[in-house]
Amino acid sequence: YSQTSFGIAVECGRWFGNLETFAFSPKAYGSLDWSSLPAWSTFANLKHLRLGDLASWSHHATDDDLSEVLRVTLRCAPKLERLSVYHGEAHRTQEPLPDLPAGLRLPASITQLDLTEIYVRPGCIVEHSLKKLRVRIPNDTGIILTPDSDESDSDEYLGRCDKMVARLRNDPHLAGVTVERYFRPKDKIKKASAKPSGDAMSDSDDDDSDSD
Repeated sequence: YSQTSFGIAVECGRWFGNLETFAFSPKAYGSLDWSSLPAWSTFANLKHLRLGDLASWSHHATDDDLSEVLRVTLRCAPKLERLSVYHGEAHRTQEPLPDLPAGLRLPASITQLDLTEIYVRPGCIVEHSLKKLRVRIPNDTGIILTPDSDESDSDEYLGRCDKMVARLRNDPHLAGVTVERYFRPKDKIKKASAKPSGDAMSDSDDDDSDSD
């Protein structure tokens, strides 16, 4: 058994052959060595994989880091239907959030993709069988996005996220895919508590359950 940040993920598929849902985070204080990310054992029956937070206490993952994580994880679960990748936010860093890799090809089995604190540009997903794509970028205006002139005029979370969603809805590569904002459970609680009791968030699938 490996004692590294990825030790459990490397071995868990071998330990639990019938596992259908697996949630994993490397949980590191400093930077992680993503360049030597080990191959994970095969999760023969895994349907939902939840990764994150990928950010450590003091560092964000880079574009190359995210690309390497996706390369390793997409190989280990041949029956995967839903992939949720949560990047998270490091403390006191000026590092940009990562971009989803360009030219991404998802396995045909994946029908839902959830991405938080990851910038998704139109055209980056070029091959897929997605039915739903849910995305989020953060409210904190101190968090830096990869430079993009189209984003410079919006400091509001919903405005910024709505812009990204609108662009993705117009992406011909995502024709027929339901693209929407994603709220993690803690966001849903905060949003509901900030409104009168009869005006809570009404989106039907904004939680992190496994229901379709």
